[in-house]
Amino acid sequence: MTIKHLPFVALLAFLVISPSLYAQRLKSMEFRNQPITDILMALAAATGTSIIPDETVSGNASFYFSESDFEEALSLFLSTYRLHYVREGGVFRVSRIAIDFDKGANLVSLSAEDTDVESLLRALSKAISQTILYDQLPKVSVSVAIDRLPPEKAIDIITRRLAEFTLDQNDSFYYVKR
Repeated sequence: MTIKHLPFVALLAFLVISPSLYAQRLKSMEFRNQPITDILMALAAATGTSIIPDETVSGNASFYFSESDFEEALSLFLSTYRLHYVREGGVFRVSRIAIDFDKGANLVSLSAEDTDVESLLRALSKAISQTILYDQLPKVSVSVAIDRLPPEKAIDIITRRLAEFTLDQNDSFYYVKR
């Protein structure tokens, strides 16, 4: 590379690196009693960001977004409505359920408010990569704050209000049966 190409290379490096140095800014927006999924889609369109809500995201919200950093504004909005997000590269996945699984220790942490039992069991099954079978469950919503417990204890906590159900455990699956 010659000296005359150095300014071009420096400019190219600046253009590639500079977008990642500055947080994405969000212009002010106001929503009144709008579906949360619509608000998330408006944020995605305004910022060019991918936001994917799961099936647990529902209800209406009112919120004023002041001009600010996108991720900070999203975090504040979601926490106000008891929602969580996980960032996977440039994609934000939004859910009523926050879940983490430590595979080495076989311990799960799970947080959710007013979420139906079936959604919690599906999220837990996905996180631990193990099948959780269940008979038809009643439409019961629970709030849980599970911190580093084995999956079977987490399932027991989630289903505790369902007195007519028991948990069978096998090496390869769990079964919540009536």
